[in-house]
Amino acid sequence: MAQQSKTLRTNVKRTTLKDKLKQAYNFLHKLRFLVEEPQHSIPEVFIWMLSNNKRVAYARMMAKDILYSPLDDQRGKDCAKVKTLFLRLPGKKGFGSAGWTVQAKLECYFWLGLSKHRRDFLCGLPNGYEQRMAKETGPGLLNVPPVSLIYKEKQLFQLRVHTYQARSLFAADSTGLSDPFARVIFSTHSQATEVIQETLCPTWDQMLVFEGIELFGEAQELRDDPPIIVIEVFDQDTVGKADFMGRAMAKPTVKMSNEKYEPPRFPPQLDYYQIYRGYTTAGELLAAFELLQIPTSGQGSLPAIAGPTDAEHGAILPVPFGIRPVLSKYRIEILFWGLRDLKRIQLVTVDRPRVDIECAGKGVQSVVIPSYRQNPNFSMLVKHFEVDLPDNELLHPPLNIRVVDCRAFGRYTLVGTHTVNSLRKFIHRPQDRKATANPRTTDQLTRLPAGDVLLYMEDVPLKKTETIVKLDAVSKICACCLVGAFDVYYHISGCVYRNAQYPGSQCLWDQTGELSVQLVGWSGTVSCPVGNLDALFTHVFIVYW
Repeated sequence: MAQQSKTLRTNVKRTTLKDKLKQAYNFLHKLRFLVEEPQHSIPEVFIWMLSNNKRVAYARMMAKDILYSPLDDQRGKDCAKVKTLFLRLPGKKGFGSAGWTVQAKLECYFWLGLSKHRRDFLCGLPNGYEQRMAKETGPGLLNVPPVSLIYKEKQLFQLRVHTYQARSLFAADSTGLSDPFARVIFSTHSQATEVIQETLCPTWDQMLVFEGIELFGEAQELRDDPPIIVIEVFDQDTVGKADFMGRAMAKPTVKMSNEKYEPPRFPPQLDYYQIYRGYTTAGELLAAFELLQIPTSGQGSLPAIAGPTDAEHGAILPVPFGIRPVLSKYRIEILFWGLRDLKRIQLVTVDRPRVDIECAGKGVQSVVIPSYRQNPNFSMLVKHFEVDLPDNELLHPPLNIRVVDCRAFGRYTLVGTHTVNSLRKFIHRPQDRKATANPRTTDQLTRLPAGDVLLYMEDVPLKKTETIVKLDAVSKICACCLVGAFDVYYHISGCVYRNAQYPGSQCLWDQTGELSVQLVGWSGTVSCPVGNLDALFTHVFIVYW
């Protein structure tokens, strides 16, 4: 392995950098595997929580993680540190979704070392404590752990949790959606957000304020290493307890009383935190956290909490300006074509499907296809809805697509879902008309003899199912003809009309590859092969000059 690593270093070039970096990571993985001892001689550490002499929850730790050594490089990663533990159910109850929920939260200090190092067992505790030793002392009780530690130095804080939204959450209901709410746990305090109905991308836009939080230790240590904030996301059910959907962890931005509330640290910016459901990812949480120390003079020196309250749901504080992203109104347009290759659901074929589109709590539904076997296309193609999205495209929520089968007695069965994670490639950005103008002038077009047809192909890559045809005519009308299932639609000024702008107009394919165009005052035939003429989703863009 040493010879291979030496050869790897000598052969690194600019062209092979990515491949060599991948090999280096493989070497690092092998080294870590060799360093790990396959069977430790020291047993693991178990922490049990008892209730009426019955074991109800536990946590386990590897002994090597809390093993002490005078050398920092050889010391366990959790040795002489205050560690947060989450207790889980014992036995078979701890497997599956039931084992993912937290039964209890403990903050413990661990130290495991040799007897000759017992003088250092309190080296990692936060300062500001007094030891209470045992009453009986003797030669054999030297350097024994104290009975208890009393912290006389404590700090008073206020925690502000700015929960804005979450995206790509786990679908907990049979409908393919969820009714999510977030529960925030910090120290011995806990609060929850409101419930957002039927969505996978909830926008809470809510600030939770935790008052009177007491933390023990020196102020500088709390600023450098604050406690962990636990955010759990649940699905609210009408009957029964809430279902666990995932958990995220974060550390707040700490402001001491002698610091000013000013940039660049304050106000904190929204950031995405990964949500885990067991060992798998289950979405992301967009939030910000700030821990403000309350001075001895009181809370008057803290930043003011300004903003209206929600009269419908109670005193709900929104995320303040400066932290909340700047929003703009967007219009999302959907062109519904049809559905293909729908599989059986619960051994029953899909007969009356419908498509639901949802983004940031807003959405639209397509029309129901009356008979999927006879005609899998939608009768109404275009629908739209308006939604408020951040100006920062990185904060855009995903677009969720859901297909349901409308069955008898008002029942809906989920067929499938799909998530469009990024909306960036679908955003319309207006271009400069002068820069994209056609180099061919109108004077060149009028020189053609009467009755001739000019076919002009744009200098852009075209798909096999797309053809651009420009016909010479007197009227200056820009129309887009969408041929699908042998129906004609005209797209004029952003709107779609079905044989409405030009009554009696027709645009049909025949089996020989000819496109017959008949408009009021003009008719003609243009040879326009596009490959598979039997495809129902052929796009033909016809521009009349």
